[in-house]
Amino acid sequence: SKPTKAMSRHNKKDKHSVTPLECATFFLRNVVLEEETFDVHAGVIELQNITLRPDGCLSCVLPVTERFANRNRTLHGGMIAYLNDVVGSAAIAAAKRDFNTGVSVEINSTYCRPAPMGSKVEIVAKVIKIGKTLATVQVDLKLLGTEKIVATGRHVKFLKTSAM
Repeated sequence: SKPTKAMSRHNKKDKHSVTPLECATFFLRNVVLEEETFDVHAGVIELQNITLRPDGCLSCVLPVTERFANRNRTLHGGMIAYLNDVVGSAAIAAAKRDFNTGVSVEINSTYCRPAPMGSKVEIVAKVIKIGKTLATVQVDLKLLGTEKIVATGRHVKFLKTSAM
């Protein structure tokens, strides 16, 4: 997807011209893929149904395909950690209306049950707090259409960037 006019206008002075959902969607579809980084080499993930819910949570769906499966034909734990990172960062981008989401200082994942190949996983990211220097996000993965938790995680990001 290409940047919208709202995205090309996006800057710190005019950040409220971009809706939080536009910001999160653009982040997930473009920002993480703009440079020769791990995200590009990991491959494009086609997240479906990207939604900013009324409660402020960012929600999206990932079909569990062979590409994201482990040898047991379930969603790979590394992919779960990656989703915690990327969808958590997008939730911060939506809350801040800013693509500069800082750098990760802590990511943890607790694996609760397998998500079999062929299933769909709903990823829900809730910003717990955005402070002056740190942002904290809770990310839960559930089997779509159920309350069955696949994994839960927490992502903490350092927001300030300065010369050290």
